Amino acid sequence: MVGLRLDDLTVAGVCTSVSLDVDVGRVRAVVVRDQQSVRQLVEVLVGLQDPKGGRVLVQGVDVREQKEDHDERRRHRAGSHDDQCWVREVSASGGLLPFLTLEQNLAGGPCRTSQVSKATATRRARETASPLGLRGLLHRYPQHLTTRQRQLAGLAVALCWRPCAIVLEDSPERPTWDDALEIERRWLDHTVPDTADLLAEVSTLVITTDPARVRHLDPDPVGVDPPDEARGGAHG
Repeated sequence: MVGLRLDDLTVAGVCTSVSLDVDVGRVRAVVVRDQQSVRQLVEVLVGLQDPKGGRVLVQGVDVREQKEDHDERRRHRAGSHDDQCWVREVSASGGLLPFLTLEQNLAGGPCRTSQVSKATATRRARETASPLGLRGLLHRYPQHLTTRQRQLAGLAVALCWRPCAIVLEDSPERPTWDDALEIERRWLDHTVPDTADLLAEVSTLVITTDPARVRHLDPDPVGVDPPDEARGGAHG
């Protein structure tokens, strides 16, 4: 089942006419020309900015409606559960609030439109942290975590929203998501009884500038060309 779809997507200065389906349970990657383009594309994919053309669909619904739901605190109309969010981004730095512990960051994660109780949010935070190797770090503040731990914590926060899709921002200044998720691949070995793949129910898309940084997650990433005017500006 397709969870995230880029439908003839055009983003000014970044790409033209990109189409890509990301099935639920799959990790795909898109390669753009520079880090500014990474950020611009991420913002379009999560509905913070409008595309120049085309659409971003999450389970068949335009992602721009997510922002409207958040702004008006409405329940989402996509997803198979009332407390699901549509699409969440994970910044390359993890995006944690520095004045909250890891557990507080995770427990504060569920979408405000989902009306999840504090007890449920705390339980979900601990359940999400464990497979990512973060359970013993819940009392720590972000500044006391390693760079990779902060990345994984950012992923855990996104997962606590119960999203239909996740967009991972990659940066050459941070560990690769290939490396960061090596912990997950080890912990979520299907030969271990009673373990569940945290990404099995979401569509995951990594935005990067270097295909080598995602070679394990997606050996065949989609490279996009910038519009002609962007290429001309780069050489001018």
